[in-house]
Amino acid sequence: MKYTILFSALLGALTAVAQQPAHTSALTGDELQRLHQRTDAYLDSVQHHPDWLLSRLQMYWKSHATDVYVNGETFSHAGGDRAPVPTVKFNGTRSHGTTYDRPSLADVVPYDDDDNSSVTFINKTTRVQEKTHPSKTGCNIASLNQQILRIARDAARLYAHYGFDSKTHIWCESPGYSVNVVKDYVTFANTIDHQTGIDLFAQLPVIEQAVFALPQYLFPNRMICGFGDTHPNYLSLQTIDIFMEYARRRGKDDLLARLEQLRAAILPDAPAQVLAPYVSPTFYSPNVSILVQRTGMETRRDLMISVNGALGNHQHANGINIELYGHGYVVGPDAGIGKMLYSGADYQKYYSRFPAHNTVCVDGVSDHMWAKILLRFLSHNREFPPTTIGGYRENP
Repeated sequence: MKYTILFSALLGALTAVAQQPAHTSALTGDELQRLHQRTDAYLDSVQHHPDWLLSRLQMYWKSHATDVYVNGETFSHAGGDRAPVPTVKFNGTRSHGTTYDRPSLADVVPYDDDDNSSVTFINKTTRVQEKTHPSKTGCNIASLNQQILRIARDAARLYAHYGFDSKTHIWCESPGYSVNVVKDYVTFANTIDHQTGIDLFAQLPVIEQAVFALPQYLFPNRMICGFGDTHPNYLSLQTIDIFMEYARRRGKDDLLARLEQLRAAILPDAPAQVLAPYVSPTFYSPNVSILVQRTGMETRRDLMISVNGALGNHQHANGINIELYGHGYVVGPDAGIGKMLYSGADYQKYYSRFPAHNTVCVDGVSDHMWAKILLRFLSHNREFPPTTIGGYRENP
């Protein structure tokens, strides 16, 4: 919830950041290096104090003011009702002229606010950091907020780049979490676009690619593979529906048509030939150690095997877990996450361990570190066949 609240409070500042040019292509090596240079300096501070960056935003932390009063082009005071969450501080003036400099991020006073809406900036004459009225600080309040938002934006781009596999566009968690992460990305990007005009779908093409990769999880009965912390289920239509809102609003008719086709293809009763273009006979995503082979998507006729190791978040302590599919049924289904989730004894003693996942126990021992095991398939330095979307043919 805190991220939703923060988003609602920062729309004004986000709009200012949106005026900057967007990068619409995949990240290159140089771009990655520049992003790291702009973000890595703050990682240690945020890891030790999660609110380190958040607390330095210039907000009405104390008053939660809803109204701002100006004297001509200069801030006078804040007031009105008390908002349920902190609100964004108003700039001092329209002019950049000021007798104060803003401090470095490290020197910004966390949660800086008082009854007079004061800020703690650096006096240009004395070089002393002191409390002062916003009217004396020019545009420094907005400038500081925009700096923080740029850091958050760059971190988000890095997060998206490293979370998704660059070739398969699969998120690095078990399907039960991956499908929800993709939904969250789509929801957030659609909300940002609707409220501020910032087109995150254009800036992060992997979001669209991840949506169209979701059918790779499906058995021929249209249910997702059950490995890791996953409840086997059908793919949610809500992710696509939200994405379609964006396509309609932006007038992207080609994208809208493709999304409508995808939505029809993942329905439980969709014909096999409709779904076939979105899946491949062999699919391998190394970041989450899943290997799938299927003969097709006919519910009663086709066969499929899902094999997975333990690399990836929300995976289980399994070596080579296997689910088989035939004649409309998953044979030997993975036990998944269980009913009591992570706090229950059933999870700690069974679902997070080898016996629940069709995996051989060595010498009768199945005790292992659970939930996150950094092991994937060993292929003896040989690559699996590249993924080819659509079309089934006999191997030569």
